[in-house]
Amino acid sequence: MPTIDFITNNSDTLKYFKPVLASSVMPEWWKTAKVEMAIGAEVVQTIRACPAMDDWTKSGYYILATRDIHVSSGDKRLEGNTRKFFTVNDKGNYASPSHPAEQMLNLFVDAGENYPKDAFKMRNPWNLQTPPGYSVLFLDPFLFTGRAFCVWQGIVDSDRFATNQDNAQIIFYPKTENSFTIKAGTPLVQMLPFKRQTSSASYQWHDAVFNL
Repeated sequence: MPTIDFITNNSDTLKYFKPVLASSVMPEWWKTAKVEMAIGAEVVQTIRACPAMDDWTKSGYYILATRDIHVSSGDKRLEGNTRKFFTVNDKGNYASPSHPAEQMLNLFVDAGENYPKDAFKMRNPWNLQTPPGYSVLFLDPFLFTGRAFCVWQGIVDSDRFATNQDNAQIIFYPKTENSFTIKAGTPLVQMLPFKRQTSSASYQWHDAVFNL
């Protein structure tokens, strides 16, 4: 795995949004889950037996919230039901610009009445730098369930786009219209470095039966 340089000139970022190896932060329910369980008269394997899930959960890095972050909802703006979400703590607001539904081109309108009406951006001035040819994939932390928010996913070419103060801004969209608190220790985003390369595919048909 290539080296990621996490660089910041903000002492609060270093203190409150710490990057850690994903393998050092596993969901408690995953660590204690049984590989097999009885369902009726049959003993079956659970998802805990899946090596792909275990590998994914341990891959890359997380940015952790190292203190409680309260996300406040309820300030209506523009028109309709658009809401503004913003983050607060005992020192005041984190810089968290709001992204109303109109700015997101109303992508979730078809999801029903409770579609996300806003997204908010939590600025953490990390500048990620990777070796030439490597980018970073930003993902919603895998297998951390029961959260009131999700993370927009995307790719940053962190070898090229690394000249400004921060290239690791985290954009969240709430899964609720109510205020909620992100507890200390919660992974905010999962980051996987990867090498950019062109791939090709082949499409084959076999009339033989394979034993998998």
